[in-house]
Amino acid sequence: MQCFSASEPDFGLSGLLFLNNLLYLAVLGYLILLLTGQGTPGPNRFGPEPGRMD
Repeated sequence: MQCFSASEPDFGLSGLLFLNNLLYLAVLGYLILLLTGQGTPGPNRFGPEPGRMD
């Protein structure tokens, strides 16, 4: 027994893979933004900020 008419597109596995890839790219973009953003200002356990000598 067929539940859908033949005119409807079949997204099935390819649709899930497409959504998975979109999610992957969104998370990758977010991680790149986090890694290239400004850090916490001030000294930390590794010493003073690079290029800054107080």
